[in-house]
Amino acid sequence: GKLSSVVAPGEPAYNDARRCKNTRVDITPRPVAVVRVSTSHQVQLAVRCAAAHGVQACARAGAHGFENDAGCTGGVAIDLQDLTDMRVNNATKEVNFGPGNTLGQLYYRLKVEHDLVVPGGAESGVGASGLFLGCGRGMLTQLHGLACDAIRGVGYVDARGDWKFANNQVNPDMLWMAKGGGGTFPGIVTNFIVQAFDAPGVLHGRDCTVPASRAKPLIKAWLRRLEEMSNPKHQMFTHIILWNSQFVKFPNLCFDCNPEQLRWFESTVDAIAAEAGSASCNTFSRSWFSQLLFEAGVDRGVIENNPAALKDRHQGYGELGPAKASKNGGYLSTSYELPDAFYDTLTNWTFGELDEAKYPWSVLVLLYNLGGPKISRVPKGATAYGGRDAKFVVHFKHQWDEASLSSHRDLTRHHRGMSRALEAYLPCRGFYNYMDGQMPCAHGGPDRWAQAFFGDV
Repeated sequence: GKLSSVVAPGEPAYNDARRCKNTRVDITPRPVAVVRVSTSHQVQLAVRCAAAHGVQACARAGAHGFENDAGCTGGVAIDLQDLTDMRVNNATKEVNFGPGNTLGQLYYRLKVEHDLVVPGGAESGVGASGLFLGCGRGMLTQLHGLACDAIRGVGYVDARGDWKFANNQVNPDMLWMAKGGGGTFPGIVTNFIVQAFDAPGVLHGRDCTVPASRAKPLIKAWLRRLEEMSNPKHQMFTHIILWNSQFVKFPNLCFDCNPEQLRWFESTVDAIAAEAGSASCNTFSRSWFSQLLFEAGVDRGVIENNPAALKDRHQGYGELGPAKASKNGGYLSTSYELPDAFYDTLTNWTFGELDEAKYPWSVLVLLYNLGGPKISRVPKGATAYGGRDAKFVVHFKHQWDEASLSSHRDLTRHHRGMSRALEAYLPCRGFYNYMDGQMPCAHGGPDRWAQAFFGDV
């Protein structure tokens, strides 16, 4: 058999072929070859070739991994982006899709052809494979559960190059790994079988902004109500956004809500905004596609204002945003109640520890709910995902133009300091899809690392 293309160092196409979305200089991929495949059989050939030469093989689909692990330095990077088949069982609403699909490609085809949706993330250019294997979260998590909880089966190529299948009856240990194991899954997935749900129709939104000085009371008021807001009966998505440029936003959505649900939704959002003080709120309605385009950056001009643009993996923040180098982190909290020092630490490191004039819009903090019955109903240890008892996640991202070495130095230093400061108040528990490769508390051996990210280690 033949492979679609093989690119090695020194060839003209090598730099483009090896490139991942994160342009940080310290994680530039240096694979010995990049193999682009178009069938599962070609995946088998590539794995067997790598095994025969004693080098690792890595799967790359969306290339959005925050630490560029899929770049496969020293090994063979297998590019899966052309494996984009999709079939739907209309009776069961199960979707069988290839690992090369981005979330935008999946969302578009499922909505247009079947009026369905899968519980994934919001960024259209992100690869579906990494998000599902890492047990990602998104706007529909509190309604339908985490992405990995929807996985019913996976086809995969193992380390010897053999194709196999896993579900609850066949190779169940591999299905367990597929539900939260992320990049540690011991194989290359060639197809996913995932439970889909009816797609949202009308999204009612109520967004509020508050001054940075009111971030602390906003977060406190939000956490006091977060458990109830995470109940699927409210059909709600909520989160908080902090930027170091003195910007605080409190966005909320209600999916296909009836009048009673809408009244509860708006009164709850307004009560939180009132406790924060000095809030300015607005209400709107959007379609599912309009919301996805907003999340991908249509208001910033990085994706066309056309639902079909969701199919283009090269549009959206991931590839066209102004700052392409980043350092990420994410800590899980297992409690809604935290000491005052936590709020002071979070807001100080967001707004006060960095020269905002020199580094505007360079530190982003996102607070997402990770609790609720749809997540906790899955027994702890039933999947590789380790955050069943988490209530929310603190995701923070430092971003910059990699052409500036001083920006790299200053922002990675700030990121490390912020991580250590937060670890004084949050457990050493990370969210895999927001992984920091140098998470301070998780260093000290593979067991410590595994316990920070996975269940039933």
